Amino acid sequence: MTTTVGNRLLSLIVAAGFVVAVAACGEADPVSAPSGPTAGVTPATAPEPSVTEPSVTEPSVTEPSITPLDIAPCTPEAMEDVVDAELDPDGTIRGTVKISECQNPYARVSYVPDLPNYETEQVFLRDQQGEWEILTYGTGIDCATDADFRPPELETACVALGLRD
Repeated sequence: MTTTVGNRLLSLIVAAGFVVAVAACGEADPVSAPSGPTAGVTPATAPEPSVTEPSVTEPSVTEPSITPLDIAPCTPEAMEDVVDAELDPDGTIRGTVKISECQNPYARVSYVPDLPNYETEQVFLRDQQGEWEILTYGTGIDCATDADFRPPELETACVALGLRD
């Protein structure tokens, strides 16, 4: 049915274009208007055809929009729970999250343990629909020189955070 409606609509558009073209050719140019018995005669134009069949429209496809609620906030408070759960699952060490970079939906933070003799961990996070998730962490990660990124998404994070070209 869509093809029939489309074919009829196309035929009507072509016919209307032909009528307009014929009418335009018959219009007199005021500079070179003919004189004599046919002067002042204008050609008759056919009425515009109308489509009486219902038109079929395709549904519009829209990309899902991201609302501010879908973006994880770049605050230590928003990251602490996920970082504590991964680096201090039993709650014995506890630590503080300090943000180094946060943009393009990645973050690099330092997790500074509250207890002495524990190393500060570097943590890379990724925003997933408004929630932070840990991408990787460690003390020896260097975005500027690491050639073998683990996990592979770390290279994307390093570029997004401006730590690698």
